[in-house]
Amino acid sequence: MTITKLTKEQEAQIPKYINKWLNKAKEPMNHEKAIEYTRKLYKSMGQEEPLIIFGFSPYNTALLCSLFFMLVKDKKFFSQLDSQLYSQLDSQLYSQLDSQLDSQLRSQLDSQLYSQLRSQLDSQLRSQLHSQLYSQLRSQLDSQLDSQLRSQLRSQLDSQLKDINQNWYLGLWWLVWCGWYDYGKMIGVDFDKEKYDLFINFNSEVNFIIPYKGVAFISEKPLEIYWKNQRLHNENGMAVRYSDNYGLWMLNGIRVPDWLVTTPAEKIDPKKALEEKNADVQREIIRKIGAERMLKQLNAKEEDSYIDNKTGYLYKLYQMKIGNIDRRYLHFEHASIKGVFYTKPVPPECKKAVHAFAWTRKLLERDNLKNIDTATEAELIANLPERGS
Repeated sequence: MTITKLTKEQEAQIPKYINKWLNKAKEPMNHEKAIEYTRKLYKSMGQEEPLIIFGFSPYNTALLCSLFFMLVKDKKFFSQLDSQLYSQLDSQLYSQLDSQLDSQLRSQLDSQLYSQLRSQLDSQLRSQLHSQLYSQLRSQLDSQLDSQLRSQLRSQLDSQLKDINQNWYLGLWWLVWCGWYDYGKMIGVDFDKEKYDLFINFNSEVNFIIPYKGVAFISEKPLEIYWKNQRLHNENGMAVRYSDNYGLWMLNGIRVPDWLVTTPAEKIDPKKALEEKNADVQREIIRKIGAERMLKQLNAKEEDSYIDNKTGYLYKLYQMKIGNIDRRYLHFEHASIKGVFYTKPVPPECKKAVHAFAWTRKLLERDNLKNIDTATEAELIANLPERGS
């Protein structure tokens, strides 16, 4: 039987399912279920039930794993333990399961569940649900929460805990599919009960795991997650916080240094915005300080301005003194976010805002900035591309 249309009651449930699975990311872990379904997943891969060790956060879990490795390597530590247990751990610990785990979820569980959902939903209805349910969950859980944590963990574990850098598995993005399948079941899709149960319950409880033969290290979930316009954001603390105070400092979906959140705007040195090399972080610094106040505090002098007739965007060229050095900066508004600005350094040879804009777009070499005649400038303006930000 193919489901071709949603009832009004079913359609009204979509926002509730989005919120349900967004909240799953920070719901307290049910430890009994986490243990039960981790062992079931191991069993489904033909593995023995593992010893399970919980950590407070992904990073704390990685530290526990690293410490455990050190102890296992030290045979004296195990001299008082049963020799069979030591032999099992010593021989199996370094044969990692993360690729099997991903394969199990992806090819054996997810693909079959998706195939069942696809075959029972009319293509038009599938498209409707994808745009309303899946895409909204994905934009927050995958594009924001999973990707930001993954990026931070990758850099931290790579530099500090290289021995387990390739072994950890962050599965927050599977919550997107949980929401997809959960809603599908509600409207009448008939799934394989055993696969559905394992997929939903494992991913509901286990968001971060370092899996090995014989032992699995699992992190607790975050205590707090804050959103603004579907982006991670908290002006008063961490946007994602675990019980050990590990987490993410985020403003408008951008990972920022903690000082930018914790320092009052009036106490932030405006020079920090000019020194910041990451354009997104600079944007958030300027947004917090306030563009006009920042320029005023830096005693910036406006030298020239240019309005792009194609887009209507205004560019201002400022001169300011940083220390004993005269510098120039191009100041302009974000292309799609009203009231948000960038201030980019440009060569001191820039005497006009349009020249500075062209230089940022790599249409002019620094050596050519000194000698731009009227004809060259007119040609330059005619060929300026529209900017994305």
